[in-house]
Amino acid sequence: MGSKTSYSLRAAAEYAGVTKRTISRWIAQGLSSEGRLILLRSRRINGRPYVHERDLDLFLQARSEIIGYTVEDDWGDEGGPDDVAEGQEEC
Repeated sequence: MGSKTSYSLRAAAEYAGVTKRTISRWIAQGLSSEGRLILLRSRRINGRPYVHERDLDLFLQARSEIIGYTVEDDWGDEGGPDDVAEGQEEC
């Protein structure tokens, strides 16, 4: 049937290679292109937002179609501006 994995915002950000703030923005504002708005679906579990892996995968696929590339195209294996230094936590 598919994955039943749900991610916290922090885990979703790590999975997508972006910041937690970016995940929150995608949930609240989504992405728009040519009159099309795509929102990242989330659910609250015990009062905290979670993103289902399938929803995140679909959103990332749509994002790559809209902008024409993925985060990996920009940064490869070297990480990017959203990376948090080892031992530090994102606020």
